[in-house]
Amino acid sequence: EIDEALNPPMSLIAGAAAAYAGANMGLRKAVPSLLSRPLVLQLAACAPAGVLLCLGGLARCHTLLQVLGRGRGGGDNREDVGAAPSPLVLGLRASCSPALW
Repeated sequence: EIDEALNPPMSLIAGAAAAYAGANMGLRKAVPSLLSRPLVLQLAACAPAGVLLCLGGLARCHTLLQVLGRGRGGGDNREDVGAAPSPLVLGLRASCSPALW
């Protein structure tokens, strides 16, 4: 479950690629002087894609922490009712902000 949650979805990857392509084309048209400085153009075009990937990763990690903090099933599993929280859940509750729960 953790490995699957940490792999970014294809929609996030496609969104980052689209953000890069759009920024690259937009900067080429808006700032023609950057054409003589391709390294600066590439770095500037990577910024929106990088921000999108970072925010998407943070959102996925936040969701993963919420799911793990609830004990994997969000309390809906009949077999987990009344069971003691796992050491992972106790560790997460001790070290993470109460806003996650």
